Amino acid sequence: TRYRHQQSIRNFLKINRWGKVSNRSPGESVHPARKLAVSVAWSAAQTMNNPPDIINVIIEELVHNCYELPSFGVLNRIARHARASVN
Repeated sequence: TRYRHQQSIRNFLKINRWGKVSNRSPGESVHPARKLAVSVAWSAAQTMNNPPDIINVIIEELVHNCYELPSFGVLNRIARHARASVN
């Protein structure tokens, strides 16, 4: 039942999906939530060095833009990669 109702629940709560976007316009990113998370992580890593702080910034921005939250492992990888790239 969960899988059949997920899209209806997302529509009702006005939440955007984390994964691939199937009905996208030309030039739009396939993974807009991931693209947003990576850009936010990179800009947060400019001033922060602690991964939990970077993860908190990513979560705040995803919630602000009404995206589903991915698993902690995904957020951790994005934050660590951004921190390593900046350092």
